[in-house]
Amino acid sequence: FVDRGYHAAGMDEIADRAGVSKPVLYQHFSSKVELYLAVLQKHVDNLVSGVRQALRTTTDNRQRVRAAVQAFFDFIEHDSQGYRLIFENDYVTEPQVAAQVKVATESCTDAVFDLISHDSGLEPHRARMIAVGLVSVSVDSARYWLN
Repeated sequence: FVDRGYHAAGMDEIADRAGVSKPVLYQHFSSKVELYLAVLQKHVDNLVSGVRQALRTTTDNRQRVRAAVQAFFDFIEHDSQGYRLIFENDYVTEPQVAAQVKVATESCTDAVFDLISHDSGLEPHRARMIAVGLVSVSVDSARYWLN
């Protein structure tokens, strides 16, 4: 899906790359959309899990934010295809795909927001803006890094 895009990737090619027959692929996934969503969900779960784990490594909030950003970039370094599938996919017009991408972004933003709002004394809307900014900058920086 990442190399060719959702629309250009065929189930024959996907089955071949997975080392299974097309009928076996359809035993597990009823459609290409279902397969795509499952693959996307796996990568979203890995990203969010890594960020959340990083936030539990220390009680110092400044270090926790750094650890979360590091976890984000570690995810990209170890799974650049996963990053591209989440943040650079060509099928974001599909509502279920857009919803999963939103979960990834909002989960990371919420985690950072919780840290910032807890210790900073900022009004919630200001803390949220900083969290959104930090996540957005990280996503865009990753795009630059990969290209």
